[in-house]
Amino acid sequence: MLKKKFFFTKLIPVSIILVCVAVISRFFIEPFKFPVNIDDCLYSALLQNNSIWKLMQMLSGKYNGIYIAHFDGRMFSNFYSLLVFSILKTHHSIYYLYDLFIFLILVASLYFLFTALIKKGVISSLDFSKKLLLSFFVSCSLFIFLIDGRYEVFYWVSGISNHLLSIIFFIFTLALFIGKRSFLNSLLISLLSFCLGQMNEVYALSYFFIFLFIAIALPATRVSFIIMLVMVFVSLFINLSAYGTAVRFNTLYSISTHFNFASSLKDTADTFWLPFINFRYLPIKIPVIILVFFTIRDYLKIQIYISTKHLLYFNRLLLLAALMSVFLH
Repeated sequence: MLKKKFFFTKLIPVSIILVCVAVISRFFIEPFKFPVNIDDCLYSALLQNNSIWKLMQMLSGKYNGIYIAHFDGRMFSNFYSLLVFSILKTHHSIYYLYDLFIFLILVASLYFLFTALIKKGVISSLDFSKKLLLSFFVSCSLFIFLIDGRYEVFYWVSGISNHLLSIIFFIFTLALFIGKRSFLNSLLISLLSFCLGQMNEVYALSYFFIFLFIAIALPATRVSFIIMLVMVFVSLFINLSAYGTAVRFNTLYSISTHFNFASSLKDTADTFWLPFINFRYLPIKIPVIILVFFTIRDYLKIQIYISTKHLLYFNRLLLLAALMSVFLH
């Protein structure tokens, strides 16, 4: 029995590597199977005849051009997209390299977070190779769990600027938030928090609740929480008061007048049931979930050094934030 268990444990890193290779290989194949999104074409077209500076003025409402309705008030997200398309231009054949680059940034953010958690004494120590492998594996697991919407999350270039980049910034901010407080940490938290409010508004609200719980549980983080709170809400105010946001909300309202509280609850439930309804991916997701469990328990032997009570509270908060995010969207 011991030999069988040892053999199974030795298979875990091989299985992790196979999962990672399988996911990363998709970035070299799948982006070409999807048509270039109309938003990506629009950014590229705008940059043919306008500078980033002029387009940023359009974003702020100083120009009443025909494209003003497209910009949605998320100024950092749009500014970042303009920077990206000023480099990528209309070379659609290389967009997949950008997708892969951002995925590697996601891996780097998780590595940074795991390092912070170890230094803080939240989880047990890991050497460099295991920490790097864990970061890749968690990123690839996220890809697999979101495989139904992988185009919108991982391949859509301008969509990345609003959704995946927001998650990456949140992970970096979380690592800084629980880390040792310093002037540089506070400055970076300020900048990242401001950017979070200039991307997806619902994500920003969800992050707020997570940071609030951490600040309650860890008094040492309360100064960082105040900084984060001020910057996020200043940023959200600028975002929500922008002309483009009013256009976006009015447009959504005009095509969604049939929506009400009950239908929103139904759609939220349907979203969480989607992986079971669309069961064709379950044969992939279930083995990965099992692999995650045995990776943490048998291969990495990660121990969590916080009380069970705090861990349960935090898990419930994450679930609440997820429910709220889906419901508000």
